[in-house]
Amino acid sequence: MKIENVSHELGYELNPDVILTRAEQLMKLEKDSIVDQKTSIYSLQRKIKQLKEQLENKDLHLDLLRKKVISLEEGRAAKTDLEREIDDHVMLSRKMKVKVDHLTQQVNDLKHENTQLKAQITDIQILKVN
Repeated sequence: MKIENVSHELGYELNPDVILTRAEQLMKLEKDSIVDQKTSIYSLQRKIKQLKEQLENKDLHLDLLRKKVISLEEGRAAKTDLEREIDDHVMLSRKMKVKVDHLTQQVNDLKHENTQLKAQITDIQILKVN
């Protein structure tokens, strides 16, 4: 038959049973290889999914941190404005204290002058009566 003729020409033994057995071996190896590839693909797909979830979690965390930084910066700006306002009030308070001290001294001087004038009036009245 044809296989025997080709077998003699090539110098190989082309026994149909040997060929069939070899084809079955190759099919089994290919099947195992495909199963391994599917397993690897499934494993890699799971890993991709996990990494995507981790990335989303990191993105959410970064968003929260950005919001916190913005909040802190706004708080610091508000605090700075408040500190300026407090400093302005402290300066105004010091100026007012100096003014109050000055006016208190003037009142005391005027009271002393008033007392002296009353004493002079009393002295003049005593001299008039005498």
